[in-house]
Amino acid sequence: MRIEAMKEAKWAASVDDSPKACAVFAVDMALHWSTRPLGFDIPPPGAYVRGEGRPSYFDALQNCWVWPVAKPKAADEDDDDLAVQVVDGGDDIVECLPEESDSTTPVPLALKDLARIRRLIPDVASVRASARLPATWSPQHNHTIYTCDVIRLPVEALALVKQVVMDTTSAVTRDYSLARKNPAALCIGAGWGGTAQALSALLPLHWVYHQPWPYHDAALPPLPWEVVVLNVPSKHHWSVAEMMRNPGEVPHRTRQRVLRGHDGPGGQHVKVLVEAALDQVAPDTLLVLLADQKTYQQAVGLLRTSPKVLPTTDLGMDTQARPVWIGYDKQPWAPHGLPRPSGRLLTFWRGR
Repeated sequence: MRIEAMKEAKWAASVDDSPKACAVFAVDMALHWSTRPLGFDIPPPGAYVRGEGRPSYFDALQNCWVWPVAKPKAADEDDDDLAVQVVDGGDDIVECLPEESDSTTPVPLALKDLARIRRLIPDVASVRASARLPATWSPQHNHTIYTCDVIRLPVEALALVKQVVMDTTSAVTRDYSLARKNPAALCIGAGWGGTAQALSALLPLHWVYHQPWPYHDAALPPLPWEVVVLNVPSKHHWSVAEMMRNPGEVPHRTRQRVLRGHDGPGGQHVKVLVEAALDQVAPDTLLVLLADQKTYQQAVGLLRTSPKVLPTTDLGMDTQARPVWIGYDKQPWAPHGLPRPSGRLLTFWRGR
């Protein structure tokens, strides 16, 4: 950082005689350029399968989006290399091998981190008794695109979602040998990709798609979602994530004002996220609301007035009357002066 600041200071000294003005300019520019390589401006994979990204793309010849979608398996087939592509409307299906991951695309979580996530088993009895679940997991390697994703979910919350999905899904669905389509899961507003990647490691049968707002606006395939995970961060965290989607384009002084911004209750993004999730809910779809304590009341109010969902007693408790708090005893560190990730209040809903 000092080397970059000195370069900027030398240039400023050639056009301005004030040492103070040159110093301020040099520090501002060095901090400004330090955020450029974060990677949020790169679109994430459209889906994750067992922690591996699967890309979606726009087919200019057919003038439509094409997504990777699971292919029905025969009893004697290995599902590692099976996939199909489905275009808009789901009418045209083309069997193909899944595209290889792009080595230039940032990967939020390493293989060792995914292995540690798979071993997470929440104490459901303790959660029922106290309505609390401590969030303590952190990656061994602080990959920039994960640690800077301030709206990511606590991984323990995803482990609890997995527990509910496994408890409410029949044994037929969990049988790897039966010929059936892999179930699909959807994450909305859960960050750039770390949350979807972690959920795919916990649910190895599911193809986990995601809408990575506010970083990118992705097209979603017309699939029957078994579970929809809705993340509603605070207004402050959301505005910071909006700023970081183009990390090198916001002037340093503007960036500092956003980072110091007021974090009040609610926000315009809450209604957008909730309505987007409700549009994807079908009968019997499990909707998991994970909201910051500052946005929880607004998000729950919107769900209560919706005719598309009902509160459910999944996990053996009424989470609407007593939401589960999944919080950090010590909030994870975030670089570049970004706000630390916050805890979430969790409730379960079902489509009707």
